[in-house]
Amino acid sequence: FIEYAGMVAAKLTNYDNSAYYKVLLKEVLRKATENLSSEETKQISTSMTVLVNEKQKEEKAKQGDKKKKKNQKKAVVMDRDDEYEMFGPGGGNTGYADEYDFM
Repeated sequence: FIEYAGMVAAKLTNYDNSAYYKVLLKEVLRKATENLSSEETKQISTSMTVLVNEKQKEEKAKQGDKKKKKNQKKAVVMDRDDEYEMFGPGGGNTGYADEYDFM
């Protein structure tokens, strides 16, 4: 069956540029696993998760230095005079007692 899987995969990968390729693979997997038990389907799912993790590691390794350089944030510097506080001179102090102000 391993040899047969290689032949089927070779035929399917001829269409990997097609917009419907992913749909084809999903439907083939869905129909091929209809008669399997939940445990057998879980084993296939685990194998696919391993493949996904390997591909993500490869992609991160390829993008490693590029991504680090692009995501560096610049510091925002805001200059202000200390004599002008939040609402101008006096800091918005209007003479009212702050403990009675609900805002």
